[in-house]
Amino acid sequence: MHYPELATVQVRLTYRLTSFLLENLAAGHAVEWMDASRAHRHAAETLGIANRELPWLATRVGPQGHNSFGRRMSGKIICGDCGRAFGHKTWHSGTPNRADVWECPTNYVKRGTCATSHLYQEVLLVKMAEAMQVLAERNRAAFDQAVDSLQSTGVRRRSSTLRTAIDAILTASAMQLTLHIPDFLAVLEGGCMLTDGRLGFVFITGEAVTLDLPQRWSPVMRSGELAATGRC
Repeated sequence: MHYPELATVQVRLTYRLTSFLLENLAAGHAVEWMDASRAHRHAAETLGIANRELPWLATRVGPQGHNSFGRRMSGKIICGDCGRAFGHKTWHSGTPNRADVWECPTNYVKRGTCATSHLYQEVLLVKMAEAMQVLAERNRAAFDQAVDSLQSTGVRRRSSTLRTAIDAILTASAMQLTLHIPDFLAVLEGGCMLTDGRLGFVFITGEAVTLDLPQRWSPVMRSGELAATGRC
């Protein structure tokens, strides 16, 4: 089926990364939310994005409050050992130690069958934000689009000031970032939990991002210990 109004995958990625940058500029008080919203609309019009791809502020939610996350992420992460899709589980439900976990169903049936480990959802969400950072670092078109849209809609900030603020977003700890989950899911093709303790994502343009995972982390540890040690 042909949809002539749909943007190319590269343009769609640029749009979602621009959205990511604008939202974090607003969350970090570099610009006002209303200014970011207007710039977001300008970017969509400039890039030729259809109205149905404009959820942003209307559905902006925190990662922990995204009720459909488990359903929409299901089947996206593949075990690098057996090839089966990771599934969502809840450990210690009804207790203070409740944790949302993703793991290979083969390992769920018999521990140690596959060489991949389980993945806490808190870690997964941080890695999703970190992957958006990596993509934004590579995609200078999104960087330029965010600055151009802000200035075109009347934001009184120097280009150099806005660029410095965006550079700060790209180098910040992923724990400090705001992640609009639909932006990530809209450009995610799939993921793979690797046997060497890394998590890989592949996006709609064919780009891949591979991230190190924290070792021996659990939800009772300090959130700062979620920091990764490498990415590519």
